[in-house]
Amino acid sequence: MAALHVGAPRTYEGGHRGPPLRAFIRGCLMSKQDPQNIAQILDSLKANTKLGAHLDHAQIWERWNDLAGPELGPRSHPMKVRKGILTVAVLSPVWMHKFSYDKLEIIAKINRLLSTESIEDLYLTLPTAEDISDPADAPK
Repeated sequence: MAALHVGAPRTYEGGHRGPPLRAFIRGCLMSKQDPQNIAQILDSLKANTKLGAHLDHAQIWERWNDLAGPELGPRSHPMKVRKGILTVAVLSPVWMHKFSYDKLEIIAKINRLLSTESIEDLYLTLPTAEDISDPADAPK
């Protein structure tokens, strides 16, 4: 039986043989002489990896009703953030129209919450059947 030749293992910055995140985590690990608390490690991961942006954006989901307001919050749901655009599923075209009037204010509230200008625009869409968890919530 012939042996499978895979080639040399891939190496990354610093000579590590794993993805960059693994190398970064190795650099963050505590030594007996220089202990770090978990908050320092998480802050470092947040500042130096894509994980930080995802954790920041999670605040949008947690505070959506406050950000969108009492009228729009319950009738919409943030779906994803990609390249500075927050996709929001809105219950009906009527509420999409209302959203268009409050769009800039909502973007400003989000960016104040995140302490950065990471959200540049809102993309409004109607929910698909997969987005609706309760059939009673479906638009009629």
